[in-house]
Order: sequence, then C-alpha cells, then structure tokens
Amino acid sequence: NLAAEYPSDYSYREAFKGMMSQLSDIAQTQFEAAQYERAGLHYEIIKDFEDPMNLNTWYRIAMCHYKDGEYRKAVQSFDYILLRDRQNIPLLLQIAGIYDNDLKRPDLALPYYDEAKTIFKKFQSTSYGEAFELIMPVDETPDIYYELFLKRADLNLRLENYDEAITDCNWSVLL
Repeated sequence: NLAAEYPSDYSYREAFKGMMSQLSDIAQTQFEAAQYERAGLHYEIIKDFEDPMNLNTWYRIAMCHYKDGEYRKAVQSFDYILLRDRQNIPLLLQIAGIYDNDLKRPDLALPYYDEAKTIFKKFQSTSYGEAFELIMPVDETPDIYYELFLKRADLNLRLENYDEAITDCNWSVLL
C-alpha cells in the first residue's frame, strides 16, 4: 500500500523489489523441493503484483499445477500464455500433450496440433516461399517440427483420420 500511495519514494520501491525477489526465491526453492502447491501459491502472489505482467511467472504457475496433477488448471494457465504468444509451437505441443496424455481427451488435443501445423507452414512459406517443401533445408529444421508431425500422426491415427495421419507421417519422414 505504501508503494502504491508513494510510488516515487525510493525506499518503498526498493523494499517492494526486495520482497518480490525473496518471494520468488522461496517459490523457486519450493518448486525444486517438489512442494508444488506452496510454490504455486507464492507464484500467484508474485503474478498479482507484477507490472508489467511476466509470462514466465504464468508458466511457473502452470508447471506447478501440472506437477501437482491439476491438469485442467495447468491448461488454463498455459492457454493464458498462449493468448499472448500465439506463435509458440512448443507451448501448443505441451497443451496438446496434456489433453492427450494426462486428461485422455485426444479430441481436445487435435486443435492445438492443427494450430501448430498451421504456424509451421506459415513460418516455412514466409522463409522459403509457397513451395517450401521442395527447398527448405531439412537438416536445419528444428526437431520440434518432427515431433509435431509424429505426435499429430499418432493422434490422427487413433482418431481414425487416416488421410491426415498419412500426410503427417510423410512430413515426419521428410523431417
């Protein structure tokens, strides 16, 4: 409250920074000690006082929920990050994996894989043109793209989307 009432007072700002730093250290220590619920509560406090908002704090909150087995809460936090970072393919794969592996909802995982595939194609066509499949240097392509198509192929196979599964397998082989 003092920092809010007297924002130009140096001593209040410094005390506030110190408290936030200590709270962050405590939360990190608790996370490393597998005390995910307590760490998550501390990260929630940090989130409430951050200005500007830090997506890393949201990621830590999501990971606390995930490690604590609170998969729906983890997805909610990851989705919040995704709203601000739409091009994040690793995050899309992480959310899809939670839906598929932890929540046993492959139908909800597929849209995340689809979005990751769309972003992949957009990145590649922006870099190499519309015929990127023919000219992109496969050996320089990040492994995450291979992972995307392999997981998407497996999911499409289980959902009996065979044409999509074949396309994804072809991409996996190429990559």
